[in-house]
Amino acid sequence: MYQAAQAIAANLGDRMAAPEQALYQRLFGLGAYVMNYVGQHYQRFYGHLAPPPLPAGAALGAQVEWLRDFLLRVAESYFATNSRGTIMDRCRRLESTIWERVFREDHAEVLSHGVLGRGLGDRLAQDAEAANGHMRLAESVRAITGTYVLEHPTATRFAETLLLLGQSLDRIQGKPYGQTVPYLGPRCGRLTAGHPIDLTARYGVYQSSRPAARQCVEEVTAAIAQAFAEAIVPS
Repeated sequence: MYQAAQAIAANLGDRMAAPEQALYQRLFGLGAYVMNYVGQHYQRFYGHLAPPPLPAGAALGAQVEWLRDFLLRVAESYFATNSRGTIMDRCRRLESTIWERVFREDHAEVLSHGVLGRGLGDRLAQDAEAANGHMRLAESVRAITGTYVLEHPTATRFAETLLLLGQSLDRIQGKPYGQTVPYLGPRCGRLTAGHPIDLTARYGVYQSSRPAARQCVEEVTAAIAQAFAEAIVPS
């Protein structure tokens, strides 16, 4: 992974100014370190669940997807659920299963068995929460792509990637999601008010027929989209 970082850094001359190059190399190195360590940890303790290995020299994006697949396989092993579908499909399937284990429909029946039922139910919920931790980590490592900042090296993209990496570390430490936001420097906001869109002038046409109504809706939707696009300040 560090070799990949060096290879990309060697070709930054035409893409970034010198200060941005240094920042990008640090950011890329941090992401590579996090992904390397997480991958080694899971290989050591959950190696029997690892996906088929990637070919040597695989692109960073492929390595990230491999690690996300690995993390989800570990989460799925708690419930023996299948690994079919996209990453999003698998996460939603896991979420549903975790919910069913924590908020059980047979709650009253479980409590009728006293401390025995409650104790076993708590253990089941703890296992579900452990699986949830693996799944949330898989969602977080999407920040490490290696190309997002490179494509458009702005302060906004640097900050977004750092925040996502910070969220990954928070999840690993078991901290509440989104409650610890690192200070990245002064911030400012800009409010843009667009020109009003006249709906009254279109109302008569809208009422005339269904085709005309559809046409009016399309025109207004396009006008709103155009207004939003014009209000965006390039970063």
